[in-house]
Amino acid sequence: CRGLEDEDLKKKLQSLAIQAVERAEAIKGQSPTKKNAPSLPSPSVSTTGQSKGKKATLTSKELEVLKKTSFINGKKYLPWLDVDIYEKFGYLDVFSDSDGDLPLSVKQKERFAKWVSGRFRVQ
Repeated sequence: CRGLEDEDLKKKLQSLAIQAVERAEAIKGQSPTKKNAPSLPSPSVSTTGQSKGKKATLTSKELEVLKKTSFINGKKYLPWLDVDIYEKFGYLDVFSDSDGDLPLSVKQKERFAKWVSGRFRVQ
């Protein structure tokens, strides 16, 4: 039964990815074409050149590319991994961004005195 669930999840994710690309193309004012659409790798195909049955790992070249491209405007953006799909977001600890809180925009400053987490909200 797990294989069926994984297959359904894969189809839903592929559909969402295609919709996202189409939406992005519409926003850019371009019409998406098959040649522009990214091909989504099949989980059964190894993208690192390893044979089926072995755990896929990134090559040293791929790791180097990720290290260089994970920094945008001086901030670190880590890539998503396949296992992140199954992540349950129910942590006991509160998330703390290593870069600190984002500043309020001018419009937000006009409407709010400060940013407050939902867990500190007065009811």
